[in-house]
Amino acid sequence: TIDAWSDNGDGVPTADEIDYTHITLFDYRSISFTYPIQFSTSNLELWPTFSYSSLYEESAYSAGFSISKRLSYKNTQLVFFIHDAISSKWWSTNRKEMYIPFLELIVNSTHNNMTILLDGILSSSELNGRLGIDFNIHKNLSLRGGYESSGVFSFGTGIKINFIELDIAVVPSNIEHPFKPTQQFTIKLLGLRS
Repeated sequence: TIDAWSDNGDGVPTADEIDYTHITLFDYRSISFTYPIQFSTSNLELWPTFSYSSLYEESAYSAGFSISKRLSYKNTQLVFFIHDAISSKWWSTNRKEMYIPFLELIVNSTHNNMTILLDGILSSSELNGRLGIDFNIHKNLSLRGGYESSGVFSFGTGIKINFIELDIAVVPSNIEHPFKPTQQFTIKLLGLRS
């Protein structure tokens, strides 16, 4: 992958700096921890994020935070996010990556056993949209489907067991974005309710 990346020197990885034809093998692993800190008076949340990544023999630590504002009306929620408000990654090769903040607007509406999600992301003057449906077939089991404005469909499931939720998502591989994960597993620790 070293021969495939022609960094322009700004430390910000972008797709136009990578020649995917020079990549023969790619092994990237990452684990991250995010926990929202809610300010009760304003529905404002701070999302600190810490992660560890490995790419072959190299490794990296990253830290940053995002900010969100949540509004609710009846069965509909509106969430405005500023992702990567401040965020950086430090590699064992002494390379430092800085991430450019981007905006996200999420509209989430629940009716009976179904939740519909509309998601818009503005990043580097490019607007992308997503549509998702979550159907609860049991109080602890959901089936999910989604569509991205780039023409990609996805599907998955969510399982809740006590205070843990396991989410599994599958996205067909895309030759234009070979680093995009095709399978994603997420474990959430759910808060206790009184």
